[in-house]
Amino acid sequence: MKRLVVVLLTISGLVLARPTSVLAVRDLDDGGFPHLNHIRIFRNVPAQVAVGTWITVGGGWAAANSDLRTRFENSVSVTMTLDGVPQTVFTVENGSVTPDGCTLYLVDYEFLHPPLAPGNHQAIETWTASADVADAPPGGAGNCFGDSMRAGDTRVFGRTITVTAPLS
Repeated sequence: MKRLVVVLLTISGLVLARPTSVLAVRDLDDGGFPHLNHIRIFRNVPAQVAVGTWITVGGGWAAANSDLRTRFENSVSVTMTLDGVPQTVFTVENGSVTPDGCTLYLVDYEFLHPPLAPGNHQAIETWTASADVADAPPGGAGNCFGDSMRAGDTRVFGRTITVTAPLS
């Protein structure tokens, strides 16, 4: 199974050999691998996928350096569910530079799921911090950063996934 995940992620462009722009993160099928759709949990609109399509669902944290990213990974428990069923979560680490010059060290939490039945489905991602974490050193947030979590904080993100007959 792990090999299948690596192959699918490589084909879909989620395993990257070099940093890419944050804007290059895809949401829905771009035609590169027509039976795998990528759904970002942080978007406010329902995701629409066709019947018979595998999905990856994910969302993550960006930090100003790799040490802060590692601290987040070690201090925040991330769980994900689909229609209330816990999913096996894997991480994808990546570096990126935004158009305004901010260097980001990203960790994305994702799950891979086989095709869903037609209708609406709910993906939930929950973060629970066991220690204080921040995405930038004190006084170093600038215009790129400024997010933090305190020990004991919990954040819940959700997105509706609508599965429909193939689009013509």
